[in-house]
This record gives sequence, C-alpha cells and structure tokens, in this order.
Amino acid sequence: MTTSPVAKSLVAAVVAIFLSNGGTRAMPLKEFCSYSISDYDSIRNEVEALFRNGMKMAEARVMISRLGLIKIDELQLVETRNRRAVVVDGKPVMSKEKLISALIECPLPENNKNIWKLILYVSDFDRIRESGFYIAVDDQNFASRDVPLRAAYVGSNKILSSAIRSLVKTRFPQWKALKQYLLQAGFRVIERKIENSKESSALIKKPVDFNRLAIRVMGGSDGLQSGVAIGENGMILKVFD
Repeated sequence: MTTSPVAKSLVAAVVAIFLSNGGTRAMPLKEFCSYSISDYDSIRNEVEALFRNGMKMAEARVMISRLGLIKIDELQLVETRNRRAVVVDGKPVMSKEKLISALIECPLPENNKNIWKLILYVSDFDRIRESGFYIAVDDQNFASRDVPLRAAYVGSNKILSSAIRSLVKTRFPQWKALKQYLLQAGFRVIERKIENSKESSALIKKPVDFNRLAIRVMGGSDGLQSGVAIGENGMILKVFD
C-alpha cells in the first residue's frame, strides 16, 4: 500500500521531534483533520512512539497540545488484586494510576465524522506506562466513504446500526452478501429463526478487542451490537439499534 503524503509528513515529524538531550522542536505536522481513515495503519505506531514509556505527563501534555488533540479526560483507576477490585467498607479503593484520553473530532462530507483518539495509561508516578492511538467513525452515511468497515471503527450501538443501514441501502440489500461482508469486517453474526414465520433475524456483535489499551487495563467489554430482520426472500427488512 502506498503511504499518503500526509502520513509521510507525520513520519518526518516524529523524526524531528526528539533531540538527543530529550527536548523537542516545532513539529511540521498538519492537524489530524487533514488525515483520512486510510492513513491510520500508516501513522498509528509513529503517534504512539511520541508517548514513550516513562515519559512525564507534563511533557506529554505539551505533545498532546502540539498534535492538536482536545477534549482531554482523566479516569482514576481502582486498586485491583488478582484482577478484582479492592473494596474496603463497601467502597472501592482508588489507585493513583489513571487513564488519560485526548481526541479530536473531524467533520466530513455526507454527515460523517472521524474521531482520532489517544489513550495514555499513567502510573502513580505521573509517568506514561503505555499509549494507544485509535480511529473511530461517527457516520450518517458510512458507505459513501468507499472504504471497508472494521469492527474497531465503531464505538456505540447507534454508530454500528447507522453504518449497517447505509451499507444495506447502497450496497447490500441481501442478507447473504451483508453477512459475508460483516464477517470479513471482524463482527460476530448470530442468526435466529422466528417461530411460525418464514422470516428470520440476525444479531451482529462487535467482539471484545483485548488488544485495546482501555480493555486490557480495566477489563470488560464494550458490548456493542446491532440486529437485522430478514425477509423470506433474503432481503433485509429492517436494521435495529
């Protein structure tokens, strides 16, 4: 795959950022809204490398600002022992570790939106333990992007259902073709017969991605799912949130 010019500019920026004395210089980097969803695989490692293990959060906040990421949130973590929360007097014991997230939302044509999100796992010494960089969509017309859907792109039931509706309307009115597409995109599909009816339904679930930083640190799953009603002739009748 050919690397886009904007992805190349980010790689160049990464090389220029850290000097041998640990300082930084100005970044010749366009804002993230100049990047397309297709650039994600090319730039992910380079962005995560900016937030190296052991980096002080004071330095990381400067880098976050330079990258143009906004909407910074902090989540204090709970103390755990053997993967279970430590509870004293009925209340969880809070850890000094935390997850810090920063993102930027980029409006696109067709009422679509890219969301670039950075997550930092921060130690009790206010230093980075690990970083993760992700791309998500918030689309009204995903099919207009003309790129393959990935399970990792969706972050809510509503967004998943919206993407499926768009695909059904423009590309996959028949369940057989949509099912194959969704399986290739990384979703689980559970088909169900409707009693005393020739129609059927299918549940579409996003599997737990244990490689995602927040899930590895906090456990659990996002539990995202959508569903479709399928007619006797295999046509999709309706998409459910």
